[in-house]
Amino acid sequence: MKKTILIDVSLTGGRGPAKKVKSFTEYCDETNVDYQIITDRKFVAKLEELDIKPNFIVDTDMNEPESDILGKFYEVVKGIDYSIMIKFGARIAGPMASRKLNRPYVIIDGGLPDYMTDDESLYEAKTYQQAKKYMVTTQFEWNPPQRVDLDNVEVVCYPLSSKDFELIEKLRGMTKTEILKSYKPQLAGDLPDTDSEVLINLLMTSDYIALNKERKTYGGWLEARQYDQVVGFIRRLVTDLGEFFDKPAYLFMDKDVAEVPTDLLTRYKNVKVITFKDWDFETEIAMQAAADVVVSRATNYQPYVAALRKGNSVTTPVPADGYMDEDTAALQYEEKGLTKLIQYDAEDYVKNLKNFLTNNNTRDTIRTKLNENMNFIKNRNANKILIDMATSIRQEV
Repeated sequence: MKKTILIDVSLTGGRGPAKKVKSFTEYCDETNVDYQIITDRKFVAKLEELDIKPNFIVDTDMNEPESDILGKFYEVVKGIDYSIMIKFGARIAGPMASRKLNRPYVIIDGGLPDYMTDDESLYEAKTYQQAKKYMVTTQFEWNPPQRVDLDNVEVVCYPLSSKDFELIEKLRGMTKTEILKSYKPQLAGDLPDTDSEVLINLLMTSDYIALNKERKTYGGWLEARQYDQVVGFIRRLVTDLGEFFDKPAYLFMDKDVAEVPTDLLTRYKNVKVITFKDWDFETEIAMQAAADVVVSRATNYQPYVAALRKGNSVTTPVPADGYMDEDTAALQYEEKGLTKLIQYDAEDYVKNLKNFLTNNNTRDTIRTKLNENMNFIKNRNANKILIDMATSIRQEV
């Protein structure tokens, strides 16, 4: 039987693409749509964290020459029977193979391509341009910049499955202390004992700053100056929380992010860091629900914060140099009343954060706007849009 969809989640990093595939495959299961998954050898570990088992593993990763990566993907893809490829992530070895095989494909990512090339590469213009769609995921009606020569761009909501919505609704009905008590076995560090103690969630994946011996860039993406922005922000945040919070400030961070300010934490005993014992998808969302404020470094990756509608959203784009267009997207997000924008290099960053925590009017406005924004989240859910497109194409072949 021909598989309807070949899901390509490869040559990417962070947990975002893996979580998108988790939600999308759950939706496929809900709607009885067949699929297979292809990835590269390095990304297998991210999929395993979510109990996702790929059908095909291409024996390559980003440390190999691009020509080798493209060749290996073509050899594997040409032997797979599928109706449409859906590529999660912007590097296009799989879609290029689909283009050469004259098979339809969709590319879906959290941002536009950084650049496009005329020659064959992981950013080949022809492959982007011939995609059925280049879908950009976010959680609001974002108007992306016209900086690339693509006329097939479509803005969609980050994919959310029925299981995701059920979890979100459960968490919405719980208090902070109820959530922390329920998820305490998955957490490391001292936890707030009462709802009045401040809990800040720094929403930043450790892959942005984690190093490896074969790195091409810091964390796989960041150039040195971008890395300095991120690490500098983390350290200044901890320093100023320590200096300007009289009471304990509980700060939840990804495990590797929490290692950045370890020396500062010996000085600032009032900053209490919480992290995962081992990363867990449900716990990640639960800690966004429990937090008094969620500081998101990525504008277009706040689907759970938006769907939870707690009014606790602060957006701090970092890097803030055009990286994935998140700095300009943040201006739109705040203009729509869906977040409080605080720039990473604001001199009074923590003072602004404290003001947000005590400004009920601002938080109520954000909560109201996020409730209105649920129309976008539900009606533009990437899961349904992708399945509808795949079903239509299957009927044509």
